[in-house]
Amino acid sequence: MRERRRPSVTNRATRSRKPDRSSLAIIGLVLGIIALVAWLIPAIGLFIALVGLTIIYLSRDSSSEKIVRIGFILNGLGLLGSLANAVLGSYLGLTGFF
Repeated sequence: MRERRRPSVTNRATRSRKPDRSSLAIIGLVLGIIALVAWLIPAIGLFIALVGLTIIYLSRDSSSEKIVRIGFILNGLGLLGSLANAVLGSYLGLTGFF
């Protein structure tokens, strides 16, 4: 006796669909909010902002485009703040202000 193969449960539409990356977008948004505070300590702020930007970049195909855009802006501001704080601290340290 021949065994009958069961038909596949998944169809072409479910196999070709990309996974939704909205959870990555939310994580990137949270890291952006943290980066806005972490810029006060440049080493930590740079790290958090760069990780946040990387995660936001990975979630750019997400269904929640607004969260991705806000996360990108917040992480960018955190990165700029951290860089400005590092440059200003280095300048003030070199000129003998501290």
